[in-house]
Amino acid sequence: NWYGVDGNGDAKPTKITTTSTIVYNLASLTTAAGITLKLTCGYDYVFDIADMLSLGAGTKIEMTIPMGSPNCSNSVTWNVGGYASVGEDAEMIGNVLAKSYISTGVKSVIKGNLHSETSYVTLG
Repeated sequence: NWYGVDGNGDAKPTKITTTSTIVYNLASLTTAAGITLKLTCGYDYVFDIADMLSLGAGTKIEMTIPMGSPNCSNSVTWNVGGYASVGEDAEMIGNVLAKSYISTGVKSVIKGNLHSETSYVTLG
C-alpha cells in the first residue's frame, strides 16, 4: 500500500479543500509494478509531491465513473518538486508539472500534458 490508497487500490481523500477538490500532500510517490490507482469521477485531484513521482512498469491510474454519471468532468494535476518517471506500459491521467525532468517508458500512455520547469521531457 502507499499513502492515500487502501489494499484494493481505491483512493481515500486526505484533504478536501472544496466540495469538489481533493488534495494529497506527499514527500514522494513511488509504486511497484502493476499497481492500479482508482480515482472517483466528480472530483478535481491535486497531488502535491515535494520530491519525486515514480510509477512502476504497468502501473495504471484511472478514473472510475459511477453508474448514471456518463458526463462526469474532473481534472488531475501532479505538482512534482523534483522529477517524474513513468514506467514501461504504465497508464496515467492528468497534467504533470515537474520542477526537474520527466521520463516515460516504452508503451506508456499519459492522457494529459507534461511540463518540466528546468529540464527535459523524454517519451519512451
